Amino acid sequence: MLSEKMNAERNDNYEVAKVQEKNRKDLESYRELSEVKFGSLMPFVSVVSSFTKVLILS
Repeated sequence: MLSEKMNAERNDNYEVAKVQEKNRKDLESYRELSEVKFGSLMPFVSVVSSFTKVLILS
């Protein structure tokens, strides 16, 4: 009885660890994707910012 309970708890802990590892990998890939997307927008943001400054100063 105690052994079965310990095995069930061990299995639960293993499943939790698997889910946490998957979540960590997903978060890492989302972070990398957002850096790529944000990085591709930076030149556009810079041009718009420069254009806005020119308009304000004119």
